[in-house]
Amino acid sequence: MTRVDFYLVPETDITGRYQFACKLVQKTFRLGHRIYIHCPDESSARQLDEALWRFQTQAFLPHQLMDGNTTDNAGNSDANDDICIGWQSPPQDHHDLLINLTDRIEPFFSRFQRVSEVLNSDEQVLALGRENFKTYRHKNYPLNWHDMRR
Repeated sequence: MTRVDFYLVPETDITGRYQFACKLVQKTFRLGHRIYIHCPDESSARQLDEALWRFQTQAFLPHQLMDGNTTDNAGNSDANDDICIGWQSPPQDHHDLLINLTDRIEPFFSRFQRVSEVLNSDEQVLALGRENFKTYRHKNYPLNWHDMRR
């Protein structure tokens, strides 16, 4: 069953969510995980792509921005990287970690072993995050809460 971790960062803007997502990607990638980062739209995915390129000059996080078309004409996945960013459907061969940067529970979340929901301290984001937490809890998914404001 999918494990769901919620992370609450102190910032109130999207930049805080992206910066924390970069840290989470770095940590989990070093542990050998394959990561799909789901963004609300193409513009957000491109912003996160840039954030990953600039994250740390000493570290390299090989990643790929998905264009929404996850297979080529032969039906092969074009997600060759262990870190993919998208806003539509995730790559078919990614089942390890989903980092969700949208404000909703994505219908494909349960195919991943783990889901990380990254929230910032904006009241609207928190309210939506609470509703998502309740939904996961109601469906009996294992939940963990991490308050990164401390």
